[in-house]
Amino acid sequence: MENKRMGVFVVVMLMIGTLMVESREIATTPITVKPTFPICYTTCFALCLLNPIFLNKKKCPEKCGNKCLESKPNPPK
Repeated sequence: MENKRMGVFVVVMLMIGTLMVESREIATTPITVKPTFPICYTTCFALCLLNPIFLNKKKCPEKCGNKCLESKPNPPK
């Protein structure tokens, strides 16, 4: 019984470690294709909701709105 508990514990810890590495990679990967604001916002919002490190999900709309607005290319003068 003790070996089974230890096996479950090891598997759970490996899964948590994998999720943390993947979520850090998602958080640091820039969204390279930003043709329009709606596409940028929906992609950012989905990634924000799936990110287990970013625990405050209520701030996702504000975070993504600011991120997509500031990354808009400036129109030529």
